[in-house]
Amino acid sequence: MPKREFEQPIFLDNSTSPIHRGPDEALSNLNLARNNQFILTFHKLPHLEFFVKQVIIPEISLGSPKQSTPFKDIPRFGDTMEFGRLDTTIFIDENFENYFEIQRWMRSIGTPESFKENIAREVEKNNLVSTSNDATLSVFSNGGNECIQFHFHDIFPVHIGSIELRTGVQNSSNLEVQVSYEFSNFVVNVLPQGYDSQ
Repeated sequence: MPKREFEQPIFLDNSTSPIHRGPDEALSNLNLARNNQFILTFHKLPHLEFFVKQVIIPEISLGSPKQSTPFKDIPRFGDTMEFGRLDTTIFIDENFENYFEIQRWMRSIGTPESFKENIAREVEKNNLVSTSNDATLSVFSNGGNECIQFHFHDIFPVHIGSIELRTGVQNSSNLEVQVSYEFSNFVVNVLPQGYDSQ
């Protein structure tokens, strides 16, 4: 398998990017980001984006080994990055199609009943379902312009939560389920032209 060449994590060489700014330069945009201006798109699951209710951008941690001295241990910066899971909550459509779509994806990776399920993986890996995928989380400005993209590479589901159905409630609510993903890496693209001007 050819080695994947990841794009630059951030447009550091772009002088118009808000990331590429000196310490004495003022912020060009004082608007506060909103938590409901986003779209999560799986490149091979295009119908899922209309049902995503919540996305939690994963945490990033960098190892910090300790250097022993006669007096105290001194923390040093590490060189191995670790990413948390991409946790999402999705609304379930009336036919449960998006739920079954994710479940089929997980079953194409695991074999809960028999090894014959690997056949389905071979048949579908170039179609809707494959063992890994790519996803993009697009964040929009208050003016509705796309300003940031989070690209998740080699992403795959590792957990799909339980679903509660019950009677005897006065007001019904939309069904939703939590889905968690692992991935190999994620990079950020900042789109300066997407930011609203003051």
